[in-house]
Amino acid sequence: MIDIFDAKFQKNIKIASLVIGLFFVLGGSAVYFLDINRKASAFFFMIGVLFLIIPMSILNYLKFRKQDNLEEEFPVFIKNFAEIKKTGMSFPQAFEQISHTDLGPLTPHIKKTAAQISWGIPFPKALKNLAAAINSKIIKQSFIVISEAFEMGGNVVNTMRDLARNIYSIKEINERREATISQQIMVMYFIFFIFLGTLVGIYKMLIPMLSLDIDIGSTFSGGFGGDSSMGVSKKAMPNFCDVPPVAPLLCAFGSALGFDKDINVKEYEPPDMFSAEEESDVGGEDSLEDAEQSYLYFKSLFFLMAMVQASCTGVIAGVLKRGNIVAGFNHMAFMYVSVMVVFILFV
Repeated sequence: MIDIFDAKFQKNIKIASLVIGLFFVLGGSAVYFLDINRKASAFFFMIGVLFLIIPMSILNYLKFRKQDNLEEEFPVFIKNFAEIKKTGMSFPQAFEQISHTDLGPLTPHIKKTAAQISWGIPFPKALKNLAAAINSKIIKQSFIVISEAFEMGGNVVNTMRDLARNIYSIKEINERREATISQQIMVMYFIFFIFLGTLVGIYKMLIPMLSLDIDIGSTFSGGFGGDSSMGVSKKAMPNFCDVPPVAPLLCAFGSALGFDKDINVKEYEPPDMFSAEEESDVGGEDSLEDAEQSYLYFKSLFFLMAMVQASCTGVIAGVLKRGNIVAGFNHMAFMYVSVMVVFILFV
């Protein structure tokens, strides 16, 4: 039977997911830059990142789930250990005795440590090995207290009972905290996708209005009577890529990503709004090129804004959930691929 918690098995899974994920990501990059099929490149990107994220996330979830189960049983172990110690047994004898009881997922760890003690390994060192094997902050701190009680003496039973109560309280606080933080992370994801949708809406609907020249004239006569007129004409869109110092860098960044290959200015023009005479006054090929450069500028700017938003949101989500930045890499990777897919398909 395969042990999913075996270090070698997990290493093989990580290597396999990394190889497959990079294959799809590199394949998607090739399809994108060769301009073969942009939708296919988005699909490859998504599959590649999923292969990079999902196996790691499943392994991390199983690891944290196992750790939570161990911490659930640990207060029971402490209470039973204190009751056995109350009978007058020494620490090694009490540990040997409790190893014969059922402690759920803790049982194999306790049996292994009891075997080490019976082989002559000092009790504090055996506890240290046990804490390293379980790799839980709460359990490691608890074993430090037990080791100090073993060396210093005193009212060990009351100390261990208080320790068990404190662990129960810490677990309860952590569960409430995780429930609240999970809701906050869902809100963060919702805001992130609303932000993406807003960028798409601005690019599709508001940016084309920069090429419109609206002239509103009103004539009023007597009370509420009168008439009003509004004229809409087309004007040349300015080339925003020529505005120093940041705009040229943004446009160069967008060109390196191949954004300029997707831009079709006529796609964003309102249909049947302008006559042939009005269109002829706009400026011809030079005006069309300026408009394409302007769309490149806004597309590059929005893409960079979305990536910054994904980075910040992912880091904050990881720190809130697990207390470290590394835990936010999964959130960041998922948001990155979301940004790439949205920009390839909709922008």
